[in-house]
Amino acid sequence: MPRELIDLTQKTFGKLIVIRLIEILRANGEARPYWMCKCLCGKHVKVRGDVLRDGRKTDCGCKTTKQHFRKSILEVNGQRRTVEQWARFYGIRPSHIYDRLRCGMSVEQAVTTPVGKPGVRIRNNEKRSLEHAR
Repeated sequence: MPRELIDLTQKTFGKLIVIRLIEILRANGEARPYWMCKCLCGKHVKVRGDVLRDGRKTDCGCKTTKQHFRKSILEVNGQRRTVEQWARFYGIRPSHIYDRLRCGMSVEQAVTTPVGKPGVRIRNNEKRSLEHAR
């Protein structure tokens, strides 16, 4: 019984963003979809779908660091800019974009979502219990 193809387009797996389906190869009577992915460093790599979903491949093999990431080009709504330019445009830090992408956010969400106020938020009942402890 053939399984239904899971569409991975525009999903993020670690540093890899799935661009499109390349081909489906048959092995042992089973369909194996291969996807074209773009790493945050800018390199394109072909990866099998189950390898992506299982978390066995999360980058192209590069040693992308936050320093190199700042110069990477991201495309949002058809516009291409470096991470530094996007960060300046939206008033956030490049490290926010880096961390959001590593947590699995889409590129558009990682770039355009505003950052809340810094610091830990404490709910009212927790604040009261902290005051009584003093």
